[in-house]
Amino acid sequence: MTKFSVPLQTAWGLQRAGVRIEATVNNAIRIVLENTQIKLKDDFLIVNESEVTIRNRLNVSSQSLRKPENISLDEIAIGVVRTISASFGATFEEIVSAISRMLGYKSTSAVLRSRIKNSIEILEKNKTVVLYDNLIKLADLH
Repeated sequence: MTKFSVPLQTAWGLQRAGVRIEATVNNAIRIVLENTQIKLKDDFLIVNESEVTIRNRLNVSSQSLRKPENISLDEIAIGVVRTISASFGATFEEIVSAISRMLGYKSTSAVLRSRIKNSIEILEKNKTVVLYDNLIKLADLH
């Protein structure tokens, strides 16, 4: 849960969060998860029944928000489906390029490429997309 302390560190001008800050943040998260409509999914706090949207991170003030590991696979999946829907299918490289641009990146790091690949694999496993003749397509259009 360390990633949830980063915004506090930045706001307070700290280099790192101490043990007490980490414990307080973790306790607050535990209370929120027990008493609200918020759930923890893959290290991300998500409001139940909320719509996930893909967000451009080009002009964010916090550099931690630009790190690919801080982007939910669900958010990436929304971009994958949008990309495939717009052209009735796309190659892996086309999807990587499109998602990178949607997220506000000028170039694609190995970490971002890996997260996009992981998201596509989950979509394949859930039978949302299929690989057909080197194109990734929506399963219901195949």
